[in-house]
Amino acid sequence: MKKQITVKIFDQEQYGGSDWPPGDAIKFVEWFTEKVSSIPEDHRKKAKIELDSSNGYEGISYVRIKIHYNREETDLEMMAREEKERYAREETKRRDLAMLSALKAKYER
Repeated sequence: MKKQITVKIFDQEQYGGSDWPPGDAIKFVEWFTEKVSSIPEDHRKKAKIELDSSNGYEGISYVRIKIHYNREETDLEMMAREEKERYAREETKRRDLAMLSALKAKYER
């Protein structure tokens, strides 16, 4: 079954990267328009922007901007996810059986 995935367009704190939006209003609108334009047209209406702040060193607050949208995973993404999940289940079973074997050996003497 296909799942919804979140595609991050931008996710940075104010001090955290070279792609931080400019302070100039006109340049900010250009920057923001570029980010929104990178979202496939059929997902733009549901795109989200989140603004948050966090306390940093010595009481200084930093702004965090997130721009993202949700979409259904592709067939290829679904197959890759299911393969990872299958491998994780097999690996968990292998470790559990190894632990069971070790515990049996320890307590069945």
